[in-house]
Amino acid sequence: MNWILGALCHTMGRAANVAMNGRGNSEQHYPRSAPDRAPLNLDNEADQSLDSLLEVFWTIEDALGSYRNVVRLPAALFLEALPPRLRGPKWGTEPLPEIVVEVDPWDLMCKIKLGRVTYPVARIIHDLPPGWMLDEPGACIELDQAKVIAALPEHLRAILPP
Repeated sequence: MNWILGALCHTMGRAANVAMNGRGNSEQHYPRSAPDRAPLNLDNEADQSLDSLLEVFWTIEDALGSYRNVVRLPAALFLEALPPRLRGPKWGTEPLPEIVVEVDPWDLMCKIKLGRVTYPVARIIHDLPPGWMLDEPGACIELDQAKVIAALPEHLRAILPP
């Protein structure tokens, strides 16, 4: 059933991200359940219903609120996760650049919910200074999920289960 969550993340995420800019509260569009509802466990078949999965999305949307529609992650998260074959000539000769990579919050939160945070090299390489990463068509970087969660803004960490 994780493929359902993945598909919903992909299709609803972009549309909801655009729609968020024009509305203040998701409750106008989807009836929410009681705020004291137990956290979803996507390994539990009962929590894999469409209604439960949609609630995950609206919870994420509520947490995003009026914040800018990007999450800034330190570039070090991506560079530290690079396999040796993707490391550019600057790797090991200079300190890691202290810059950020902006990612889509819907996409990131969906990846965290699925338990695997990956990004294509083609998506990240242009956000880094030249020489840090080699471009390999189709290659992906899998980030350390615990480090990603630690780098999230507090309003997004607050909606994740403990």
